[in-house]
Amino acid sequence: MSRKRIQDEWGVSDEVMRDLVNNGAVDLVTATVAGASSESARAWWGNFLVQKANEAGVELDALAITPAQVAKVIALVDEGTLEQAGSPGDRGCAGR
Repeated sequence: MSRKRIQDEWGVSDEVMRDLVNNGAVDLVTATVAGASSESARAWWGNFLVQKANEAGVELDALAITPAQVAKVIALVDEGTLEQAGSPGDRGCAGR
């Protein structure tokens, strides 16, 4: 799928798409969207997980988490099994 088509489907600005491309997150978000909303997937990969990758000094796709696992975390938050303390990256999630 082309970046323009992805950008149109997700309804993101040029700036957001640029950041996703620069962070190497487009393919990861695309894979995560199979099990989660694009908004949630972008929030996790584009904010929290890119921060963790930067802290570890690795590329985003080198983190020890897969798109399927991110989708599962998002689903657990959405169903209320995990409580999101803030936005991804603020304080993480806590089990109920």
